[in-house]
Amino acid sequence: MEDLGLNLLNLIVLNAGVIGAEASAQCDSDGNASVDGDSEIVDLSATVGVLPVNIPLNFPPNTELVNVNVIGLGQVRIVANEQIITDTNGTAEITVNALHITVGQAGDLGSIADVVIASSHADISCN
Repeated sequence: MEDLGLNLLNLIVLNAGVIGAEASAQCDSDGNASVDGDSEIVDLSATVGVLPVNIPLNFPPNTELVNVNVIGLGQVRIVANEQIITDTNGTAEITVNALHITVGQAGDLGSIADVVIASSHADISCN
């Protein structure tokens, strides 16, 4: 995705030149499953309220950019290069989310927003 511009709830403003996610899964010659993934995030800028977000130069897996409680909204969390991996008994899967934004308690009835930008998934069974 190129030239991302997002204004969420007039609270979170994000801009990025390029954003994407990739995932892969494979079996080795011994029947073991493995997964890999990564995100590409270029020229990211963000603000929460009026405060700018400190953006690192690179994004290792599960880089937490913001995790702050906002009165009236709950927890605001932004994770870059989110990687969710399961690997059991010759079966593996990975989901990579370039950016994952939650406002409120994700998954609960109190959630206000749960936004994923650029997602990729791969899975494999080597049995």
